[in-house]
Amino acid sequence: MKKFIILLIILIIVVGSVFFFKTVRKPKEITEKEASEKVLKYLNEKFLLEPIASLTKVSQESGLYRVDVDVKGNKMNTYITKDGKIFFPEGIETEKEEVSISQWCLGD
Repeated sequence: MKKFIILLIILIIVVGSVFFFKTVRKPKEITEKEASEKVLKYLNEKFLLEPIASLTKVSQESGLYRVDVDVKGNKMNTYITKDGKIFFPEGIETEKEEVSISQWCLGD
């Protein structure tokens, strides 16, 4: 009987530890809808002079949410982390051919 109680306590500790570490270590991910709402709110309230950004498409790309928006006919591909904490107004593909600083900054 004593062995059974000890085994039961060990089992409870092991199962509890596994559950605890699985839920604590993984950051909360926001949904694609929440990501798009967050990006639009940020752009319209803090980035642009007037609220004119509209959603075109949301998808997942390279471990991030890609939120495509339209600002007065100009298409922008923006990115936000899956936890919604970091917003990238632009992404630069590192696998494409090299682009000079002037081309990147001036759009040449």
